[in-house]
Amino acid sequence: WHLPLLLLIVASPAFTEQPFDPKSVQSRECQAGQFQCGFAPPSAELDESVPLADSAMISHRGLPSRVDLSADMPPVVNQGQQNSCVAFSVGYYTRSYLEKKARGWSYDSPPYGGAGERVFSPAFIYNQINGGQDSGSYFHHALDLVTQKGAAPWKVMPYNANDYRTQPSQAIKNAAMQYKAASYKRLPFDNVEAVKAELAGGRPIIFGITIDDAFYKLGTQVYDQTGGRTYGGHAMTLVGYDDSKTSPKGDRG
Repeated sequence: WHLPLLLLIVASPAFTEQPFDPKSVQSRECQAGQFQCGFAPPSAELDESVPLADSAMISHRGLPSRVDLSADMPPVVNQGQQNSCVAFSVGYYTRSYLEKKARGWSYDSPPYGGAGERVFSPAFIYNQINGGQDSGSYFHHALDLVTQKGAAPWKVMPYNANDYRTQPSQAIKNAAMQYKAASYKRLPFDNVEAVKAELAGGRPIIFGITIDDAFYKLGTQVYDQTGGRTYGGHAMTLVGYDDSKTSPKGDRG
């Protein structure tokens, strides 16, 4: 795995005329200014202990001006008021995508009426790494789990936004073992060419940021300026880039 990415599932304020209330997608554990809302940032020492991706150690030429992997990603699912964004990014989005590409299967996401045999359960990951509390989790815990124990199909351990404690049975653990990841690597956040190279190679990237009121007020514009109250960290999955886009501050790409 080359995982520099993550995806967060929230209702988009772009589709409503009413001011968006962040509390509508946050658990009671999520408090302004604290990292208890989903993505918990690791220490610098822990972060640097993860091996660098090869793309971060070479120069890149001839990269395409635009990459969009979204058509091959699983359909967006609402994670509800559970702080499971890390598990969604690692399991449901990125792991499902990688298995789809490797096995040539199509998605069958249960929220869209599917059986859940070809998308992976956030509950299998989050419920094993959250310590019994709905206060978020670390990427390295989720990634270590999928490399050591695999990922369980949604069908055998359905996601329930109100249940973050139920543990998988031995049968569920056995089902997950056939979907183990081989490894994962790190990308420095400021190495834009390496990020683009991974995406151009068809590899989505797991990442986390601090979110705020400006994030929740996004429409179709580029998010390039913070504003308002902060709400901790959010994990997402990066699925593309476009060099022709210009941000409100004038940055390109």
